[in-house]
Amino acid sequence: MQNRLLKEKNNEIKVLGNLIENAFEACSLCENIKKRVEVSLYEDEYVIEIQVRDNGKNIDRKIRDTLFSEGIS
Repeated sequence: MQNRLLKEKNNEIKVLGNLIENAFEACSLCENIKKRVEVSLYEDEYVIEIQVRDNGKNIDRKIRDTLFSEGIS
């Protein structure tokens, strides 16, 4: 059970890192001078919510439906 929880935590950290990395990449691809990446966290006794926002290039419409599939970036 403990190994399973550790793997889940590692996967969550990996997903968060990928989201942040993608946000910085999106900002690097736009011409906006004031680039911004925001990470916000919310937690209560039932849920943990993590949001990553940026003002960079929009997500390509071709990958929006598969965005959370493994290997999509």
